[in-house]
Amino acid sequence: MFDILTMNTEHIIKNEFGNYFIQEAFDLFGINELKGISEFIFSKLRPLAKEKFSSSVICKCISSYWRGTSYYERLKSKMNTSEIVELFKNKEGNKVLLELMVS
Repeated sequence: MFDILTMNTEHIIKNEFGNYFIQEAFDLFGINELKGISEFIFSKLRPLAKEKFSSSVICKCISSYWRGTSYYERLKSKMNTSEIVELFKNKEGNKVLLELMVS
């Protein structure tokens, strides 16, 4: 099941209903089961952070799994100043950055 989710993560998290499915998975399963999904989201963070539904999934990742982990530290070090400014100018990206700051 997790392999199918991982292969289709991009389509699911961009969907107005599918994003809730992934968020629920983060509530129900551990980081080991969702590692492929987390890695995919991490690899496409900037474009996904700018979209309405996928940004909600990213916020869930940050609050549920990435805080206090190597993901969180990698995420903070991954973005340069211009990328951060770009996300702040975007409504959804701003939400993701605020979640990072609160974490």
